[in-house]
Amino acid sequence: MTTPTNSLSAKDTAVLMEPYFQLLGSNLSHIAPERADELTNDVFGGALWDLIAKKGAPPGRVQPFLANPENRSIAVSYSGLAMVWCMAVFGVFLLDVVKANRGAVEGPVNIGRAMHKLRGYLVYADKLRQVDAPWPDDLTCPDVNSGHEVIQEINNVFLGAVAWILLHEVGHVHRQHEVESSRSLKDEEEADEFAAKWVFEKVPEGPQREFRILAVGVALAWLLLFAPVGGDAKHPPAYSRVMHVSSYFEPAVDSVALEVVAHLFKALFFPTEMPPTFTRPAELFDWTVSQLRKRST
Repeated sequence: MTTPTNSLSAKDTAVLMEPYFQLLGSNLSHIAPERADELTNDVFGGALWDLIAKKGAPPGRVQPFLANPENRSIAVSYSGLAMVWCMAVFGVFLLDVVKANRGAVEGPVNIGRAMHKLRGYLVYADKLRQVDAPWPDDLTCPDVNSGHEVIQEINNVFLGAVAWILLHEVGHVHRQHEVESSRSLKDEEEADEFAAKWVFEKVPEGPQREFRILAVGVALAWLLLFAPVGGDAKHPPAYSRVMHVSSYFEPAVDSVALEVVAHLFKALFFPTEMPPTFTRPAELFDWTVSQLRKRST
């Protein structure tokens, strides 16, 4: 099911994200292609589930991503997709900044004012938690057919991030959890574990692992926007969730992706905090997790 777009503006999320919705299907090979057949046969029972498009935002009882085992479908909102695209913009921009400065400075890059240029995407993504608002005029729009190299890179990270989020929803069903309104903290932890293990258990080494660390980091950043930093009865604290999922990363010592994910979490939850100087990305990442832990108490 899709939403008719002939009466919507060109900046409406349904118009902008519909081409991405069509590309997604319920195909999760955008992040773990080596396990596509395994997913279809062992998890989906031989046939991919339907992907159903929804228009709206959570206050209107429209969840961004929600699996329904009864009719073998996953509902996806256009506003949810737009939020993830904003997160992907942030991730790719930070990736370019970190890469450009590697070697010019010792240790992880202090991106400083560079992040300020991207605040508009975070502001818009946050707004979409409350209302399905049109895309702002001053932000670059999603374009699934863009020939621009940066937009193509954003699209790839976006598709990988959405695939991980869908795997999280599939994990709820695969572990036979209750419906969304009745899920527990343990259910969320198990869904995170299912998705993280699925993506990293058989990942080829090198660039593919780096890509998946970035895509999952973007997805996790999006996921954390919907729960209190300190957690609640149904959601683990942010630091616990990040530690659990990242335990499957196994990044290289000089992982650029891990450094970018650390900057992304910092931008979301404590943008004005100045990190100490570190020599390895893992140290910056651990500092970020420690800051999340402080904000959960």
